[in-house]
Amino acid sequence: MEGSKAYVLHGESYQRTRFLNRLEREVLGPDGGQGLSRDVLPAAGLTPERLMAVCDTMPFLTPSRLVVVEGLLVRFEQSGRRGRVVEEVDDETRDGEAASPRHELVGRWAPLADYVARIPPTTVLVFMDDELGARNPMLVLLRPHAEVHAFAVPAGEAALDEWVRAQCAELGVRVRADAREELRRRAGANLWMLRTELEKLGAYASGREVTREDVLALIPAAGAKIFAFVDALINGRAALALRALRSFQEKGASPQYLIAMVARQLRLTVQAQELRRGGAGVDGVARALGLGRYAAEKTLDLAARHPMERLRALHERLLQADLDIKTGRLSQDLALDLLVSDLAAPAR
Repeated sequence: MEGSKAYVLHGESYQRTRFLNRLEREVLGPDGGQGLSRDVLPAAGLTPERLMAVCDTMPFLTPSRLVVVEGLLVRFEQSGRRGRVVEEVDDETRDGEAASPRHELVGRWAPLADYVARIPPTTVLVFMDDELGARNPMLVLLRPHAEVHAFAVPAGEAALDEWVRAQCAELGVRVRADAREELRRRAGANLWMLRTELEKLGAYASGREVTREDVLALIPAAGAKIFAFVDALINGRAALALRALRSFQEKGASPQYLIAMVARQLRLTVQAQELRRGGAGVDGVARALGLGRYAAEKTLDLAARHPMERLRALHERLLQADLDIKTGRLSQDLALDLLVSDLAAPAR
């Protein structure tokens, strides 16, 4: 990481976040510069001029400034790719202009690539996005000037088990092979959930080897609880959603973990709805989204019962809560309480 002034981090969210955390410590020091030289900018409403102005600002009390842009490059994906659509640009160009919305968006942001090539030496700029295609036009423009990292969930049971074993070694937790298998069965390929549950299992075992019985006792139907939590949020069942939140918190789930889990499920539900409209069934959704059959069935059920507009609105509010926590505007607990109250409010 040393020496780079611009990064593109895209793909699986847990690994992206871990990389960003390491980079932040390297750039700002262990205390993060008390947040005084760190800016997190959501893509919604962001302009090239605003981004460049923030990057040109001198750091305060730290040698460098860290600027993180969330969800910008994914807006340049080909419309329809895995359900992604550049909606806000569509709205701006429906007045008969000849240029396509995507081309106009690229034209507006293309000068950013030249700027990144000469970014101030005191600024480190990071683009955080979901999975991007190799032909994403902004990724192509930025690649010569930025360090690009694509993160993916380990493919296959053997690779996923190897990842789990590496986490165990990092945490200093000994876990039997059958316990790891049971953990993978319950958490699937959700790296956030796997890491969080390993931390809980390690604390529970208190130095001894974690057994399958420990997994069964400590992680009962965790996936089903997430589906129920998201369903309560979408349906406006505030009391049920708040009870579920308290249950997660009592079991040691971090705000970052909960937001990531709900965001992931909402994103999968949006994608499943697009696949369903194209005629895909459970098996097709499972293959396309990399889910087990149970998770695919539950996700399709959510997709069938909720309109796309509601799902997208909830996802935007979720991103705002994540930003409030990262920028220190709200405490983690307060941000989560407000998030659940807002999301579970009946749609108007």
